[in-house]
Amino acid sequence: MAAGLLFILIWASAFTSARFIVLEWSPLGALALRFVIAAPLVALVVWAMGRIVVPSRADALRLVLMGVFGSGGYLACAWLAMATTPSGLVALISAVAPLFIALGERIFYGR
Repeated sequence: MAAGLLFILIWASAFTSARFIVLEWSPLGALALRFVIAAPLVALVVWAMGRIVVPSRADALRLVLMGVFGSGGYLACAWLAMATTPSGLVALISAVAPLFIALGERIFYGR
């Protein structure tokens, strides 16, 4: 329960803290620094948990592409938007994006 509450607190403060950061730093530079700091920490946690899995070459390429265009693209757009838009609005748009994706899938693909 405590880990869940900590996750909620960190997630909820992310947009507000990002807004303050992009007022002083380049949005993409700050985001790059965030990944440079986080990647070794995540790798250390994965190693400590003994869950290291080496993907195949084809899977590694897919994972890199998903990271760059999925999380990386989403976060780059969000951080660039926060340089000129209130963080609450960016958070709201980010939160409802999956609904628009589902609606688009329904309209264009009939699913």
